[in-house]
Amino acid sequence: MGGQKLFHAVLKSAGGSLYFITCAEDTDHTAFSVHEGSMRLWHRRMGHIGPRTIDLIEQKGFVNRLDLMAPNDYDHVCTGCAHGKSHWKPMPGTSNTKYGKMELVVMDLTGPISVPTWDGYVYALVIVEVSCRYSVGCLLKSKKEAGGTVRDVIAMLERQSGLKVERLRSDNGSEFINSTMNKFCQWNGIIHEMTLPYLP
Repeated sequence: MGGQKLFHAVLKSAGGSLYFITCAEDTDHTAFSVHEGSMRLWHRRMGHIGPRTIDLIEQKGFVNRLDLMAPNDYDHVCTGCAHGKSHWKPMPGTSNTKYGKMELVVMDLTGPISVPTWDGYVYALVIVEVSCRYSVGCLLKSKKEAGGTVRDVIAMLERQSGLKVERLRSDNGSEFINSTMNKFCQWNGIIHEMTLPYLP
């Protein structure tokens, strides 16, 4: 800065590599300098460390000019900390739950596929009867066809097995959560379960 000395460094130990740095104070070229603040402000400035740690830093003088004006003013439940520390356990690779025949049918729709088939199909609907893992895959031209296809596949499964579907499980996609599917499930006494996004 204009040939001025910014800092002075001294090697503290003869054989070590620890430098003690003394910075020159130049308030004329400082954009802004704030050293007073509440516990809430210092908690955020220091990367969301705990209030006890900030108190210790102030008491021991580890940070120059750290003045806590309101040491009791802080969020007891910090939103940033809660989000940062929250986690969920990974989903198990396999399930040990036993289902009876036609007790549970799961379904999902994927697409649009980047390269359509020669007939113009861009979606794939997969329906699985969980107890025996019998699967049906159907290609669709639009999401609107999903409801009718689900009804046809369930009718086929019920006719072939002689049993009625008890529960359907799908994600919260608009192709499964609509008035047509709701009426179909209510009319046939089927419980429709929805999973959270990106979970099996």
